[in-house]
Amino acid sequence: MTAPSAESPNALSFTPWRVTAEHAPLGNIMRARKEVYRRSSIERHKLNKQPRTEPRSVDEVFGAS
Repeated sequence: MTAPSAESPNALSFTPWRVTAEHAPLGNIMRARKEVYRRSSIERHKLNKQPRTEPRSVDEVFGAS
């Protein structure tokens, strides 16, 4: 695997909720945090004029091996 290209760092989005079920964050505070992260991501993508999309597979992030 190779890292995503350096030309599009503003298009990247990181979230602790993109994990398997056994590693998913728990509790009311984490549910509230999830919404704050989502809204922050939406605003950041608007400011950077970047589309906000979620990858459907690891190949979309790192390219096919």
